[in-house]
Amino acid sequence: MSGRVVSKERADSALLSMVPPRDYETWKNIGISYKAAGGDVDTFLRWSSSDPDNYDEAQARRLFEHVSENGRITAGTLFWHAKRAGWVEDASDSSVIQAPSAAQPSAMDLSPVQQAVAQLVALFEPGEYVNLSVRANWSEKRCKWEPADGGTCYERDDLIARLQSEGFGGVLDGYEPEAGIWVCQNPTNGEGRGKGRTTAWRHALIESDEIPVDEQIRIMSELDLPITALTKSGGKSVHALVRVEADGPNHYEDRVRLLHELCDAAGLKVDAANKDASRLTRLAGASRGTERQSLLGTDMGARDFHSWAEAHRPHAGDQDAEESKDVAARFENLFIPMPSELQELPPVLIENTFRKQGIMLVGAAPKVGKTFLAAQMVVAFATGTGLLGFEFTQCERILVVNSEMNQAEYVNRIVEASLASGIAADVASHVRIAHTDDRPEMTVKDIAEVVCGSGYRPDVVIIDPIYPLFAGDENSNADARTTLGYLKMIASKTGAGVIYMHHFSKGPQDLKEARDRVSGAGTLGRNYSAMWSLTELAPSEEDVADLPDGAVVVRVSTDLRSFKKSKANKNLDFNAVRIDGMFLRDDNGKFDKAPTREAARRAEASKKTAQKEKRKEKARKRIKDLLDKNGGEPVPFSTVQNVTALSPNTIKDYLIDFDEYQLVKMQMDGKGQKRNHIAWTAWQPPLGTNLLELGGADE
Repeated sequence: MSGRVVSKERADSALLSMVPPRDYETWKNIGISYKAAGGDVDTFLRWSSSDPDNYDEAQARRLFEHVSENGRITAGTLFWHAKRAGWVEDASDSSVIQAPSAAQPSAMDLSPVQQAVAQLVALFEPGEYVNLSVRANWSEKRCKWEPADGGTCYERDDLIARLQSEGFGGVLDGYEPEAGIWVCQNPTNGEGRGKGRTTAWRHALIESDEIPVDEQIRIMSELDLPITALTKSGGKSVHALVRVEADGPNHYEDRVRLLHELCDAAGLKVDAANKDASRLTRLAGASRGTERQSLLGTDMGARDFHSWAEAHRPHAGDQDAEESKDVAARFENLFIPMPSELQELPPVLIENTFRKQGIMLVGAAPKVGKTFLAAQMVVAFATGTGLLGFEFTQCERILVVNSEMNQAEYVNRIVEASLASGIAADVASHVRIAHTDDRPEMTVKDIAEVVCGSGYRPDVVIIDPIYPLFAGDENSNADARTTLGYLKMIASKTGAGVIYMHHFSKGPQDLKEARDRVSGAGTLGRNYSAMWSLTELAPSEEDVADLPDGAVVVRVSTDLRSFKKSKANKNLDFNAVRIDGMFLRDDNGKFDKAPTREAARRAEASKKTAQKEKRKEKARKRIKDLLDKNGGEPVPFSTVQNVTALSPNTIKDYLIDFDEYQLVKMQMDGKGQKRNHIAWTAWQPPLGTNLLELGGADE
């Protein structure tokens, strides 16, 4: 890191502890980083020659003499490789001379406001918007202060000027010194922070609450992370804003994932939640209780992310003998011999639809009735009865995760779906429910670990719905794969079938493929054994005349991987009706031609537009007839109003679209008060005639 000079003895110790790697890239990076650490060419040549099969003195000398010790690869790369090879640093070898940095004074040399200014200058460019969260609420559940809102945006230089003239309290209304101040790690568009508001994917936050602060700083230094600003949080961690310089959200996601992997491999134990580009860090210089959010440095470590990552990414030739053995063992476990006989398939849970050890997605728009359907599925599994025309296998052990509703309401849904108290008692004997709506910190990872580690072997697990338990951002393909991975972990380790309920994206969905309607990353719609997608229909009044009020008609689109879709199997797309919270299959074809609710809305809007255009065209013709009858001379506005039976404002709205007409103010028959008239656009007004704006008042 900037400001640290490594002793040559320490560099020699690290280099000589390793066997020269056979991989050229790794050997080259070690040589460059050894020179950056103050090493000499003779020691490097002696070390390289210990592998005579690959040693080329001319090549080694040329590498060492032609690279700069101030290049993109720094000393941290040497120590990282050495530690991976088993180097244990002796206290006598760890001498690190603290050298003052000419570019940036230490935090002790700066006032609190100066620390904030130095951090803002390092993180943001002139003209960019900085999002600050000042107002805070105390969370009794988490026992800590949390941002109370989405923060306020300031132009960088304006914020700096105000801080310098007024200080924290003068600028930041509502500043609570006990809570501290948060700042978004990347610039925004000035309209808040969050999805769609980030304008540069420049930094990623690295922090760890699991190891002491001194140890965090030591590992960050050894890793030589490309850090723009390093700040003490005022709590039990430091915040490193690492330069990832991504091109956009997908590139950012990839770089942050790699950054976390490399930091975890080095023992930093980073907070896995820090994957979002709009994550909050701490504003340097602000008080946080009895501590201060102190700036420890800026522009530290490696020069750029790409070269840093390439230097630290494991290479094939960098594997030692033990790792090679481990890879061979992993190969044997991963690739198993293929049996020659037909294999027994997992038991069926839903007839012609779904088996145990699989994942099933049930998607629908809000208020269509996903939870009603989930309750019916619980009852069908517990009793071994039919639902929506399919036989459900009776299950002894059913786990349900209610992640959204009040506990009593959810239980009541299942009891009501049982239809009788005796049946409800039988259902309850097979079901265990986890209510997580009041536990926002819980994710599907926690559910998977508890279920798989408990020794309990459920037949089916129903999660209703999945989004509050998502492991990260549901719009991220990487986080979606992680979430689905935990569901598959439950399925494979317990043998259960896992069914999860999920909501549709906002906006019209009926024009999309059924699998693309659910909210979030595309991975969700392509990674399941079976899917039911419920789309609301808008039948005619005649078709629903015999249905009670509140009934909902849906089309269930099916997508199956383990069963053939056919009419005989009854697993083609079908219609269903929800009456009093109970879904019933409709096979009489009554609603086959019914449009979707969204298609009906579009048709209604199109109909209204067509009617408006028809009225407009009718008005156009009547105005033309009046002008023709008047010999091409202007016609009084009141006459047009009487003939068309339209309001003055409607006529004026139409005239905006009628290029051939204009609105003028003139006397009638050359006498009396001037009145509004409608004339041809080509009509030449005599002197004294006023041309009017179409929005003007009518007389």
